[in-house]
Amino acid sequence: MAIARGQIRRLNHSECVVGIDLDVSKQLLAWLATLDESARPDGLGEVLPAYASLLVRFDPLKISSSQVEGWVRAATATGSFDAEALSAPREVSIPVHYGGVGGPDLEEVARLTGLGSASEVARAHSEGDYRVYFLGFLGGFPYLGGLQDPLAAVPRLATPRQKLPKGTVGIAGGQTGIYTVSTPGGWHCLGRTAKNLFDPTCDPPALLKAGDLVKFVPSDEAIPEVAEKVADEAPLAPPAQPWVQILAPGPLTTVQDLGRDGYGRHGVSRSGAADSLALLMGNALLGNQDSAAGLEVMLGGLKLRCDEPCAIALTGADCGASLKHAAQGSQTKLRVNEVVHLQRGDELELGFAKDGMRAYVCVRGGVDVPLVLGSRSTDVRGMLGGFAGRALQKGDGLGRLPAAAVIPCLCAAHDPLRGGSTEAEVKTWQLRVLPGPGDPGVQPGATCTPSSELGALIGSAFDVLPRSDRMAVCLSVEDGGAEVESSGSDELVGGQQLSEACVSGTIQLPPDGNPVILLAEHQTTGGYKVPAIVIKADLWQVGQMRPGDRVCFVEASSGEAIAALRELHAQALETRPAPTGDLDFDFTLVPRAGPGLKRIDLNADAGEGFDDAGLLQYVTSVNIACGGHVGTPESIARTVALAVKAGAGIGAHPSFVDQEGFGRTALDTPPNELRDQVVWQVSALDGLCRDYGARVQYIKPHGALYHAVLAGGEQGQAILEAARMLQLPLLLMPQSPWATYGEGFSERAYDGDSLRPRGQPGAVIHDPDEAAAQAVALAARPNVHSICVHGDSPNAVTVARAVRAALDQGFEVAPFIPSSDSELRAGGPDPLPEGRDNAGFDSDARVMLDACRGKKFHTKPGDTEAPPPRSIQEILRLQVAPVIVNGYRPGQGVEPDVYPVHTVCETVESLLASLSAEPVEPNAYTAFACGEGSYEEYIKALRAQLTEQGGGWVTVAPRDTCQQGNDSESAAVTHVSRMNAEVWAVKAGCVGYEIGGAQYQAGMIRGLDPAAILALGLPSNMPAHSLQRSQYVNGLTELTPDIRQALFDATAEVVSKRYRGGAEVDEPVVPWHPYNFHAGNFYDEATGYSPQDETTRELLRAGCCPMPVWVFSAKFPIEALAKWTERQIELFADAGRTLHCVRIKNPGQGKSWTSEAIWTHAQTMIAVFAGRSMAPPIIYVHNHDFNGMGAHIGAEVFRMAQAEGFNNMVIDAGYRKNGTHNDNTVLLAALRLMPEQQEALVEWNHIQQQIEKILCRFNSRDSQMTPWDSDWAGGTEGSDIRIAKEFALDVRKINSAKEVATEVFPLERAVTPFSEYKLRLGIGIMIEDGIQPKTAEAVRHWVNSGGKLKVGGDVLVGLKRWETLVPKSAEVDKLLANMSDELEAALAQKSKLIRPEQLPEHFTAAQRHIALGYQAKGRDFVLQTQAKGEDLSSLLLAPHVLHRECKTLASGTQFEVLSNLEDLTERVHVTFGGFSATPAGELLLTFQHEGATTTVTMVPDATESDDGAAAGPRKAKLSTETEFASEVPGELVSYAVKEGAILVEGEPLCTLESMKMEIVISVPGEIAGMVVKTLPVRARTKTSQGENLTPGDLLLEMHPRK
Repeated sequence: MAIARGQIRRLNHSECVVGIDLDVSKQLLAWLATLDESARPDGLGEVLPAYASLLVRFDPLKISSSQVEGWVRAATATGSFDAEALSAPREVSIPVHYGGVGGPDLEEVARLTGLGSASEVARAHSEGDYRVYFLGFLGGFPYLGGLQDPLAAVPRLATPRQKLPKGTVGIAGGQTGIYTVSTPGGWHCLGRTAKNLFDPTCDPPALLKAGDLVKFVPSDEAIPEVAEKVADEAPLAPPAQPWVQILAPGPLTTVQDLGRDGYGRHGVSRSGAADSLALLMGNALLGNQDSAAGLEVMLGGLKLRCDEPCAIALTGADCGASLKHAAQGSQTKLRVNEVVHLQRGDELELGFAKDGMRAYVCVRGGVDVPLVLGSRSTDVRGMLGGFAGRALQKGDGLGRLPAAAVIPCLCAAHDPLRGGSTEAEVKTWQLRVLPGPGDPGVQPGATCTPSSELGALIGSAFDVLPRSDRMAVCLSVEDGGAEVESSGSDELVGGQQLSEACVSGTIQLPPDGNPVILLAEHQTTGGYKVPAIVIKADLWQVGQMRPGDRVCFVEASSGEAIAALRELHAQALETRPAPTGDLDFDFTLVPRAGPGLKRIDLNADAGEGFDDAGLLQYVTSVNIACGGHVGTPESIARTVALAVKAGAGIGAHPSFVDQEGFGRTALDTPPNELRDQVVWQVSALDGLCRDYGARVQYIKPHGALYHAVLAGGEQGQAILEAARMLQLPLLLMPQSPWATYGEGFSERAYDGDSLRPRGQPGAVIHDPDEAAAQAVALAARPNVHSICVHGDSPNAVTVARAVRAALDQGFEVAPFIPSSDSELRAGGPDPLPEGRDNAGFDSDARVMLDACRGKKFHTKPGDTEAPPPRSIQEILRLQVAPVIVNGYRPGQGVEPDVYPVHTVCETVESLLASLSAEPVEPNAYTAFACGEGSYEEYIKALRAQLTEQGGGWVTVAPRDTCQQGNDSESAAVTHVSRMNAEVWAVKAGCVGYEIGGAQYQAGMIRGLDPAAILALGLPSNMPAHSLQRSQYVNGLTELTPDIRQALFDATAEVVSKRYRGGAEVDEPVVPWHPYNFHAGNFYDEATGYSPQDETTRELLRAGCCPMPVWVFSAKFPIEALAKWTERQIELFADAGRTLHCVRIKNPGQGKSWTSEAIWTHAQTMIAVFAGRSMAPPIIYVHNHDFNGMGAHIGAEVFRMAQAEGFNNMVIDAGYRKNGTHNDNTVLLAALRLMPEQQEALVEWNHIQQQIEKILCRFNSRDSQMTPWDSDWAGGTEGSDIRIAKEFALDVRKINSAKEVATEVFPLERAVTPFSEYKLRLGIGIMIEDGIQPKTAEAVRHWVNSGGKLKVGGDVLVGLKRWETLVPKSAEVDKLLANMSDELEAALAQKSKLIRPEQLPEHFTAAQRHIALGYQAKGRDFVLQTQAKGEDLSSLLLAPHVLHRECKTLASGTQFEVLSNLEDLTERVHVTFGGFSATPAGELLLTFQHEGATTTVTMVPDATESDDGAAAGPRKAKLSTETEFASEVPGELVSYAVKEGAILVEGEPLCTLESMKMEIVISVPGEIAGMVVKTLPVRARTKTSQGENLTPGDLLLEMHPRK
């Protein structure tokens, strides 16, 4: 068949499409061959084939579209030709191994097609003849036609696979193809080929080409599994011209140039810079070729160190870049679009992008990486080009192409990204578009572009979605409709069309109607509708769009598009000299006069590690240490943030560089060097101030440097020279000739006009009233502008308060440099960014500053008194009503949308009432606990009961089924569970009630008082056993003995008060029975050191009843158990007590945990007691159910003991539930229980099940994936599947990884939590790609070769301590040596321990327990959360209220609230009256209590709309220090902090997914030290996506600073 002429369609102003009928594929390829052989004019690019069209690229600035059309017509105007005769097709055979790993869908395809078997599918596929229509999707990927029925009817997979191996052969939608690299894919996979279809080192790089005939040949040879390599991976030679080392790559940093031309027909994406304009501008500033490669940095976060001097330019998004100078140690803030010179060792760091999506780092000469297919650009999806075909990673070294390192300092003459910016929180982009080409499958002459689709596109506004990336920017129609005028009733209707080649800027319209704008790394072909194409001049905007931005379109003509491109190109190349300026500063001191005599400043030194926040309540200026005597960038930034928020003036406090001596000793630093040191100290501070909208306003030297300036001389002259260079005034004592402002000292004694030396008596004034009087006297001197209060005195804040109160009586206390003064002295202000005033402050900071100037302070009492008890009205308003309206932990939990149904809540409410009405049977324990009987009498009664029953049992802790550490959610069921145990478990022969340690700390994190949880869990008629884990804080810092002793003393007091009401009793033993199993029985034979023994000794000293616990391990010698038992007996004897009860703990041991092993351990203990002629021990057994046999093992232990006449076994058990403690109905069959006891057991089980159902939102019990026959069975219930999801691991393999970790690093039963160490070491092994296979031998080889593991610092510290009875393996020391830096950092992270003497005197025993036991978090819980009434402790008695879904509490619901946490018997009975609403939409909640009615008004949660549907995050109030805004767009994956947590700078805050990348956001210095109040954004869960954030959205709400 011959073709006389085709249909030519305009794609845009730089491409044309030639459409052919679908039946003429052969003729299309013949036409392509004709065009390839024709002479091409300048400006013409490549020609790309598709199913029925050709795309011709050209440069519209060199050749017009009409000229391109003329060339096409001329080349094909030779008349008819025979396509078959033009070029005979090439035949290529592809061997395929059908089935196996590469062909998992053979059986499914056989089912779909009715072919009957996998072999028939393979036969049908291999017998076909296939033609290559074109290459696309990936480099070398062939789209093959010719698939015959029934295979042609096989659709795509419903859910694409996440990864298909290279060489996979698949079918879908009537086609077959071959995946050339490992990639996600949605085709049904039949087999794999070993043939390499794509090699970028060859030309052409693809084995196949359009028009080839392909034959698949079955092969029996299996494809070997080899590690996938990137397409162009080869050992990278050291760069000829070193440039930088990557210290931190940020979310996605790649090498990019202007793209890869000429290989689109081979399926290779053009790639290149997403914002080519920014790259072009950077190269123009540096004198590079337009196409020189630079670094593209998505969202910022890049940090690099310079290897050799060079010149760079930052373009694109402004990331607040800073440059740390190696020579001076100073830090400079960099501007975008300006040349910067770097020296060797300088460090460049980019923060988060402020105003765009991508920043570019261009270097003089261009980045030097190998050319691949004519370009240095990185194609991440195709694993091609750039640096080894991938994104940059930490440790990568880059070079630059040769060029002069020093060039003129230029800046760009134009700034398109910021030139048209507005004050709007959401940026609106306006894109000019040309009509799309229409469907290539339509007949010539038919309408190509439906006007309705283009009209709807232009008539709508769109939001940028987070799933956008370098391939494409995805849009959705803006919520609420467009704000632009619509062109009628046009609607966007997406759909598919015949695939054709596409270009960047193509607007595709998928079936869902949400447009997609193709970007740099797009596929070479696409098959969705194309209503429009973005003009080339606006493509840079697409590369800068951030999720949440707004997009609208306007139609342009081809002529307008070309003119805009020409203008933009010219502007990009236009540069000008960078601005400079010199000022003349007057340093003469001008005394205060007139109204100024009534104005005085109060200053303090800050940033020196003292109470800056406390001082800033009273001072109006701070002198911030800037690195000479103390200070790091982080500490300086924190201090600056505090000063700006307080509205204080900021001065620099430089010193001699002497951090060891705190700058108090004069050094003989040469004057020029001293000048430079002061310049870099002050400059570094000023650079950090700029981040907070502030500037350094003056210089006050520190310590010895202050006196050096006063003394004059060469060093003093050097400081004056530095001040002149910096154009900053000096704050000095007024007698100095160089003082610009005069200073007096309130708490330093004067001898005449000079300060008395510190070493002389009376040099420092400590009395606040005396200091205040001296300050008033100094303020009366005209030549004194500011009064200093030193911040390093023990009572500095008290002195500052007194001085401020005294000054306020007669002066206006305000910063001594008014906003206009710096301008007058300098001769005119520097140009300031829009929104800044002439002191450098933004509007919010200026408002705070002005407010501070007029503020009056008066002395107020310190926090020495306890806050008064809250009224029931306050409790209902502050604690109860918010939970009822907004819910408890909304959007959180394992199943965040699964709330307890109404029936469950009613049942718990009913149980609370019925259990309260049931009589509790008193017994010998009741008498002992109340002080009316002795401990020995209780033990005697216990032994008698065990003898009668043949043993006993202990309940397991009431718990949600998450139960892991801070995830525990069972605090609020402690009270009702205890009542159930008191009534029914005791009747069923139970002799102990366990409450897990997780309830305490996890409860506190959720806002529940841990001391109250402990006290509410104390039964009246049997012991409460809790876990004692107070030896270490977070596994790193050991609590000192004095802290532990005070903690145990406070806990004993809490327990005694609960049982005995504070009454004096004769019985000295406190009825608290904690299990003590710290450090897994570790004992150092040489020194006698045992952490567990120390803790037991301290608990005994506090009067408690600790139960020593032997932590079972088959690896521990039985002889060690005998010695351990001897030591425990002696510990009790030393305290004047007799040891009766010991425990054997199974923390998750599997196959070795047998009845025989348990009984052998028990016999060893019994023998030791017998050898000392003591009564047999009562042996408690912690019995994890790891294989469904736990209850049977326990029952057999009972029987073995009974057979030998031993009845003192006590084993813990619970009602039947998956993956936890053993089933008591099986276990207790071995006891001699009476029928009424057995009936009581059934009742206890039934009630406990009903109680724990209310925790359904936190049910992860079914996620326990540890195999039943494991050697490591328990201890991580609920953790495995969560961690597997987090690290994208096969959850079924986690257990084997833990076993490998156990073999290589046998940290057997060491510091708790022991299960987590094995788990986290196992995870570290699984996620390390260098360890293959995941065997102990491979791990040993990896470690001994210098490898590291991704584990936390506490794991390393645990390995370092090695507190276990198992010998250390060589690999432990080798791993610690490999990770010495990480270990050192972990050891350095020692908590600043809260000591007993630091607590306020008014603290109660419960508050001391909280503050000492949970350290800083506990103290802040008492002083902040509870003091403000923001805790939820009052609801500890009402789980049916706390855990109910928000706004669903039924009218008439009854509950009790705790009205006084110091007396848990003080309770108020409340009945909920129901909801109503005000005309303004506010909710009214009514409560009846004690004959009164309380009404609480609540504003509905801001995150919900009127109909209750989620409305998304709200914007943060930037002027409020308690609200922290997100700077990064994306979906919230998870928070890394909890409510009530204290924020620590640099630690993870949350994880966002943006542009298909997970980004960890760290805590910035500005909010460090604050306490998290709420986590307002819904995070991702198993079943739902997290909320999407845009810049400025509220990410975190914090409590105000004290």
